[in-house]
Amino acid sequence: MNNITLFKILQMKTEKILVANLTCGLCENTIQHSMSEIEGVQSIIINHEEESITIKHSGLATTDDFTVKLHSIGYRDYSIL
Repeated sequence: MNNITLFKILQMKTEKILVANLTCGLCENTIQHSMSEIEGVQSIIINHEEESITIKHSGLATTDDFTVKLHSIGYRDYSIL
């Protein structure tokens, strides 16, 4: 692992968002596709049991970017952890 790779890993940020009514595979696919369009998103983990989304990103995006995207695809009942 070189210094640039290590620096990028150390700079990664994680956001966890609770989303009401996150219950099916279609919900998951819609969120995965939409969130992956945001610059800097590296991974999206969706947990149906917790009704949560965990987003790892480079820090280029903000929490507002994620909530605006959720709102635009019809998810209006969410909480940032």
